[in-house]
Amino acid sequence: MPAESSPQIEHPPNSAPSEQWDGRQDLWLRPPPWRLLAAGRQVAPGSIPRQVRRCKAPSDWLRILAHEAILGERSPNLGIADKAAGSSLVTFSHSHTMTFINLGCRTNAAETDEIAALLSEAHNFVVVNSCTVTTAADRDTRKAVARARREHPGAALVLMGCYVDAHPADTLGADVVVPNAWKQAPMGIEAAIDPPGVRRSRYVLKVQDGCDNRCTFCIVWQTRGRSISRVLPYLESRARSAARAGYREIVLTGVDLGSYHGGLAQLVRRLLEAARPARLRLSSIDPSHVDAELAALLDHPRVCPHLHLPLQSGSDRILARMRRRYNLATFEHAVAMARAVRPDMALTGDIMVGFPGETADDFKRTLDAIERAGFSGLHVFRFSPRPRTAAARHPDQVPIPVAQDRSRQAIELGHRLGAAYEARFHGRPLQVIWDRVAEGRIKGVSENYIQVTAAAEGRRPGQLEEVQWHASRTG
Repeated sequence: MPAESSPQIEHPPNSAPSEQWDGRQDLWLRPPPWRLLAAGRQVAPGSIPRQVRRCKAPSDWLRILAHEAILGERSPNLGIADKAAGSSLVTFSHSHTMTFINLGCRTNAAETDEIAALLSEAHNFVVVNSCTVTTAADRDTRKAVARARREHPGAALVLMGCYVDAHPADTLGADVVVPNAWKQAPMGIEAAIDPPGVRRSRYVLKVQDGCDNRCTFCIVWQTRGRSISRVLPYLESRARSAARAGYREIVLTGVDLGSYHGGLAQLVRRLLEAARPARLRLSSIDPSHVDAELAALLDHPRVCPHLHLPLQSGSDRILARMRRRYNLATFEHAVAMARAVRPDMALTGDIMVGFPGETADDFKRTLDAIERAGFSGLHVFRFSPRPRTAAARHPDQVPIPVAQDRSRQAIELGHRLGAAYEARFHGRPLQVIWDRVAEGRIKGVSENYIQVTAAAEGRRPGQLEEVQWHASRTG
């Protein structure tokens, strides 16, 4: 393995920002990424190195699997391989025959795009970027791998993502498995950013990974590890390249976006300069991370007036049992600060119903909180016991029919509030990024997250256009 090191582009979890932190201090040095795939090299589907069975730790066999199955050789020094693999992004080469299957969150989508930019030399591979947030997500991952193997029997299959970390002994028959610890931010691929419409219409920029919270229903903190942030100079370079490639909206994402090292507001200000003329949108943020400095940025003409705050429950008792970092008062204060700056701001969020111990009174408090907040869109989830989480062991599980009814009520309320919010913009101009074309129509999203459709003729994915909004959702 190469001995030289290059400047790391992520802050280590235990590094503290200096008083005058500008994103260029406390750089962590790591070995450069490996290029594990030789151009066009074929890997026998389902091959598992014999050495795997003799490894004591899951991390050992994951590293040996990639090193031996891809390079066709054994690591002469497992200690060196351990050190480099634990801190490097595994890169895979590709041609037009490479297939990507992405499951799960927006952070996964950003990582898939980064890997696609790195894969430029090999062919006949399938990459499945997996999700494990629920048992249903596990099933989707297994189905995706089985379908990929069935539809591409001669291709080498690469399995990566949170499923790998949640099930370290289960390769699903993949030829290479890549844990999240190997996903280092790629360098030197700025020129390889595909223009809008090739993969997606809005550029998704991963700025952070991992989570230091320990929510009792969540397994992601176990699979993603501690919070770590990418440094500002790297992110500025990526944003600048995305704007040059033609993107007019950049979505900032992370597993726990608000925990960005040095402050999310400072990151947004710096990226506004680098990303000209593109606008910026924030993905999901914990309500406890919304402060006056961040709220003030919603008044900037290139910051989308939209916050996605995962409320989860309107009951402080349930929030405490979930081990969330906020209570209802914290959430409502965050909304009030944002609305004081931008009264017409769109507010979307996540609601979980049927959490263990949730009573009828707890659920009523949730409905009341949703109504007071004036959400414009809701993602409503029924609690699903996830093995290896504390909430799955609670004895007072809510009966499924009760949880289904509560889900229905929350969804109906969300639809009513969303329609009322959209009606406020009837006849007003919206700045829309066009996205997907289907049956002669094109869909798009406005700065305040209103979904718009229009005739596809003369419009293309990624294009920014001002349209007159009508209640029928046509432009």
